[in-house]
Amino acid sequence: METLLNKISGLTEEYGGQWGINHTKRLLKLISIIGEGLQYNHEAVTIAAYLHDWGGYAKWEKPGVSHAARSRQVAEEFLTEIGCENHLLELVLECIEYHHS
Repeated sequence: METLLNKISGLTEEYGGQWGINHTKRLLKLISIIGEGLQYNHEAVTIAAYLHDWGGYAKWEKPGVSHAARSRQVAEEFLTEIGCENHLLELVLECIEYHHS
């Protein structure tokens, strides 16, 4: 997972700039606080945290499409392309799709 997170982290910074990577780091810190003592799939939530705004970045943004829905699409393409296992893929996509709900 470390290699995947390094790749996703680098791409988040590349596509989202300093705002994108700093936002993700703040989000991961909040998740660790809120999630303390709770059982959840840390890998899925961490990957989702890095990918959850990709659809709002200039490279993928589509007018009229919410960034959450677009981020889900982009993440699905990206994770499928790199061979992400289906059970992990579905958890990540659910986190991204509903991150504003």
